[in-house]
Amino acid sequence: MGIQGSIIGGISFNFGDLKPKRSISSRKQKTPKTFRDNYDENIKKIEEKYSNKGRPVDETEEVFQEDISKFIKLISKHKSKADRCWSKKSRSKNYTCAYEYATAGYLCDLIRNCKLAGALYHFAGHQFRHIEEYELSGKFYTWSAEAFKETGKELYNNAIRSYRRAQKAFEYVGDDEIAQKIKILEENIDRDQANLELERIKLISWFKNRGKLKA
Repeated sequence: MGIQGSIIGGISFNFGDLKPKRSISSRKQKTPKTFRDNYDENIKKIEEKYSNKGRPVDETEEVFQEDISKFIKLISKHKSKADRCWSKKSRSKNYTCAYEYATAGYLCDLIRNCKLAGALYHFAGHQFRHIEEYELSGKFYTWSAEAFKETGKELYNNAIRSYRRAQKAFEYVGDDEIAQKIKILEENIDRDQANLELERIKLISWFKNRGKLKA
């Protein structure tokens, strides 16, 4: 009967049914660029929705007051998704975790919850460091430090910790110039904010626009 069928002990077997079937999936495998592009697109949508006639998002206080409850729900949604992916072995889950914390942190930034923004950016930095995305880790640690610093001296220790981790991340990838500028900010955290403006201007564009990854 050949491979198509046989009779063993009076029981008929169709060996053709035992051939492995190829699983055809329409889902494309995600790459680091896919996750980054999705993040950039999410940030863009947030800015478009919560901007007012082209003005920067941080000037639209009236919009924030009207939509504060929506922001809180959205923050919770992104943070919860990140929490579920924390410590997973899947690299895809690691990227999801990092970018979801980053998005939640950006939303906290918009409603001036700098304490929570600092913590969420810090978690994003952790995840990027875990998957050896050291430049992104350094960026989010820096945004974490900046957010913590905006809360006042109460959280300066948190800001210093984030600055130092950012510095180490940039040193690891050989970007000593950025690492040195971050070190200056960390060492002079108690100085008047106006005196630090010159150092901030010297940093690349992502530093002045938290949430945006594209230089």
